[in-house]
Amino acid sequence: MKILIIPIPKSASSSLAYVLKKLHNLKHEEIAKKHLMPTKNNLNDYKNQKKVVLLRNPEKCRAASQRAVDSLITPEEFGKEDGFLKYPYEEFYDGWINNIDNKTLLIFYKDLIENPKRTINKIEEFYGLNRSKKVKLPKMNYSRSGAMNLQRKIFIQFRKIKLLRNMRNNYFPEELKRLTAV
Repeated sequence: MKILIIPIPKSASSSLAYVLKKLHNLKHEEIAKKHLMPTKNNLNDYKNQKKVVLLRNPEKCRAASQRAVDSLITPEEFGKEDGFLKYPYEEFYDGWINNIDNKTLLIFYKDLIENPKRTINKIEEFYGLNRSKKVKLPKMNYSRSGAMNLQRKIFIQFRKIKLLRNMRNNYFPEELKRLTAV
């Protein structure tokens, strides 16, 4: 059996996949996460496969993408018109909402965040898995709080490197050894 998750970007799909893997001891190849647009070819290719479509309000996805870009790198480095900022969120959302069939389980980000146990139990039931009693949805590195923690770690490392470079340029080797000794 293979679990297929088709998420709109910025919808906690990494957390969802992680939880399902842990709860059911799934191997990497037993769960797939693909950001598939609902094109005629994709709908045809996956029509006979059970799939979970994870949707989130398109405007909230765009705002989450903007926060991620703003928190990790400068707009000049990223380019305001690149990546997920130009992603066709509305087309993804509307296309999947209008193509739900009996092989598709539709879940929403808001439900996943507000009641992860109930949402994950729906997925487990859909795939014929045992229902989990305890469910905790972790925040992955790409989530708002996860990204902030990652950003903080990167910033601290950057400051250490910058400090060491300045010290090398401004001190004699003996002083540098003395100042950096633990």
